[in-house]
Amino acid sequence: MIGLFLGDTDFPKIILKKIKKLKKKYFIIDLSKNNIFKKDKNSFRISIGKFGKIIDLINKKKAKEVLFAGKILKPNFSTLRLDLKGIYYMPRILKAAKFGDAAILKTISKFSAMKKLKLFVQTFIVLNYH
Repeated sequence: MIGLFLGDTDFPKIILKKIKKLKKKYFIIDLSKNNIFKKDKNSFRISIGKFGKIIDLINKKKAKEVLFAGKILKPNFSTLRLDLKGIYYMPRILKAAKFGDAAILKTISKFSAMKKLKLFVQTFIVLNYH
């Protein structure tokens, strides 16, 4: 099972099409601005501040892999509603945000809750994933 964190642009749609073609089991955490994956039965809309809820979904679905793709608007962190895990992890994410998206993903991958997951590079999955 692969967890797809998908944002805006056409790239996430290309990845989703490839995942479906490969008949890979997946679920989507829709982080797009206009909830563009809402018609997919495997799609969930979870606020980025609800880190506990995201981790619970990953565990419930028994995902071993995650992929981040597409443009995700950075939220206004001062108005973001956080759950307990969000409160715990968000300071590190905020610190990493100063250094760009790659730093955010690197920080997230270091969290104990995410350590057992394989993170995919976006271009790899489109071209080589099987």
